[in-house]
Amino acid sequence: MELFIEKLKEYIVSNLSVNLNNFGNFKMELTNAEIKPIIHEFFPPETKITFIPNNDCNTDENFIVFISQQLNISKDDAILKINDFINTTKEKTEQNRSLELKNLGILKYDNNNNLIFEQDENLKLDILSFGLPEFKLEQPKTEKKINIEKTSTSKKTRKKKDTNLIRKRRRKNQITAFIIFLLIFAGATTLYYIDIDKLIYEKPAKKTAKLIEEEITEVIDEEVTKETTIVETSKEEIKEKITEVKENENLKYFIVADCFRNINYAEQRVKDLQKKGHQALIGGKSKGLNVVAYSGYSDKQTAEKELEKIRKTENRNAWLFENNK
Repeated sequence: MELFIEKLKEYIVSNLSVNLNNFGNFKMELTNAEIKPIIHEFFPPETKITFIPNNDCNTDENFIVFISQQLNISKDDAILKINDFINTTKEKTEQNRSLELKNLGILKYDNNNNLIFEQDENLKLDILSFGLPEFKLEQPKTEKKINIEKTSTSKKTRKKKDTNLIRKRRRKNQITAFIIFLLIFAGATTLYYIDIDKLIYEKPAKKTAKLIEEEITEVIDEEVTKETTIVETSKEEIKEKITEVKENENLKYFIVADCFRNINYAEQRVKDLQKKGHQALIGGKSKGLNVVAYSGYSDKQTAEKELEKIRKTENRNAWLFENNK
């Protein structure tokens, strides 16, 4: 895992971007130097690795070739290696809400459940910053001169008049507040007695024994119908699964869309492909991974023809898997 992450970092730095199958895109982004004169701050040019989730992208062909050359493995084994990294990363990130990619950064979910990437602080990619750090200039302190002036006798008289006016206004506000309180209290008491009269003179309607018996029989009938429909649907599902297993026994060649270690991810991928119109299924296991196929065939020539169509229209990284069982 650590060796693969190191090779991934090398590829991103040299090629500036990489797409990973049904996962997302890592790329290098450069921000220009910025000066903010209002807050007296300087920001040098900065290079960062970012990540954008994307479930519809395919792995770059050049990255597959790069991994096969760097790890000295075949192209098909490189695809399995990349898919194993993607699936493991997805699974651990969903379980722990975050995952550290050593010497690269951290993948995690934010408060809105969006997958984000934070670059490792020790990873230095700022070639164009020339070693310039961020800095902030402190603003010069200004001394305020406070001039104290003597108040004249005319100002004292004005203050007295103002205090008298304030007292009169306070008295008026107190009187009006008391009147409003009396009105609210009177209204509340009348409403209270009206509600008591209703409780005294209104009698609740009584249900007869016949009505109760009818309601019970209706509930029982509903529960019986529910149980019978559940039993019928479960029988039909079992028949469909038996026929599906019998049909799949004759299939030997499968056009691979993806591989997963976790069976739940594999089944979800099958459902997604079936929604798109493919006869998708799990075609067995390859090196401990569940193989998700666009379709399966008993004849190799037919499978190879369909593989070419899939590579042109759907997934250029698709490959043929032979299940010898």
